[in-house]
Amino acid sequence: MVNVDLSRAKLRWVEFRGLDLDTVRFPDDEDHLILNDYPRLLDRLLQTLVGREDSASRRLAAVFGNRRKWAGQKQTRGVLNKNDLLQIGGENRH
Repeated sequence: MVNVDLSRAKLRWVEFRGLDLDTVRFPDDEDHLILNDYPRLLDRLLQTLVGREDSASRRLAAVFGNRRKWAGQKQTRGVLNKNDLLQIGGENRH
């Protein structure tokens, strides 16, 4: 994906598989987290969640593990939707 403009998109439940997203313009709003050093950050999140037994941590670890698996070989940037994370790991989910 080269020079793709997603700045006005609402990225809910979106995954980018095996793509390097360095030139993609991500949404810049309160709903999205733009992450630099994406693979390393996902690794750190997974390390934090490993061994936790609560269901929210297990669900988030599954999502972050999947995102890590599909990160592009040279991918340095990524995006997560805050609402997706809240829905996955929210305390109100049973």
